[in-house]
Amino acid sequence: MNETELFEYLKTRYLQDLEQPMDKFEAYDCYSDYGKVQIELKCRSKHYDDLILERYKYDVLMATAADKGYVPWYINSTPKGIYAFDLFKLELCWIDRDLPAKTEFDSLGNVSKSVSYLPVSEALKL
Repeated sequence: MNETELFEYLKTRYLQDLEQPMDKFEAYDCYSDYGKVQIELKCRSKHYDDLILERYKYDVLMATAADKGYVPWYINSTPKGIYAFDLFKLELCWIDRDLPAKTEFDSLGNVSKSVSYLPVSEALKL
């Protein structure tokens, strides 16, 4: 599943008014005015019991959602399912890890990033 397919899945089954922001560089991937949610989407080609969230993405998503009075969600798909996390309900621990500078194939090597691991056992499975 890719992010477009995940977006369509959510729109069809859960949030019929789900929209993508006009600015593709926005801090979130989609939002619902009716559901009052802002969502960051990720698709993994391999299943992990703990899904990674970058601190930078978390901080920006939390701030932009709070500005609108929305709830920030982080939704991941893996081959074993779709996992949704209400970021307001999580207590996260942050660690620094060396990770690829970019997730695309033209990565410029590794950089240190602050991340948290989200156990799928704590997610709402969609």
